[in-house]
Amino acid sequence: QIDQLIRSIANKRNVIDLLLLSEGSIRQLLATTKTPIQENISEVLLKFTGGNPFVLTETVNMLSDQARQSHDWRSQATIDVPDSVSDLVMERLAYTGDEHRRIMETLSIIGHPVSPSLLVMLVGVDELSLVEHLERLIEGGFLCEYSDGARLDVSHDYIRQAIIQNLNMVRKTVLHRRVAEFLIKL
Repeated sequence: QIDQLIRSIANKRNVIDLLLLSEGSIRQLLATTKTPIQENISEVLLKFTGGNPFVLTETVNMLSDQARQSHDWRSQATIDVPDSVSDLVMERLAYTGDEHRRIMETLSIIGHPVSPSLLVMLVGVDELSLVEHLERLIEGGFLCEYSDGARLDVSHDYIRQAIIQNLNMVRKTVLHRRVAEFLIKL
């Protein structure tokens, strides 16, 4: 009963609409903060954070800390998601339920837009159930639909990365193998 109450409260959360920051605003923010990040990375940060002020601030703080420790983020394939952002993403995702989490894990591993029909075959649920799950994930801001209505993707790079960073190696390996085996069969 407590779990149901928590899910009920989580589903009735207050949504605060934040104005997303543009690349120019991000450049201005970087210029006004005393960050040791040397090069102009506003375009990378915009793509990674989607302009979300919270995610941006946490990411800049993390990159600044890494720069002070002489860690070069450019040597990585992707920017790590700050722990505070990752925790928030995973907490929100946990409240959506296990099936939603499995769908998001699969989409995160795929790494690019997919059709709902492909997703039906990959996650092994019937089409109507999948559509209901996808609608909830879109409403929650985890997924975005392309205007053609034929493709879906994880809404932001930081969400995708947070999910991947939180997968254990066994689950990550199994998901990669399932996706690869499925794509080979196509």
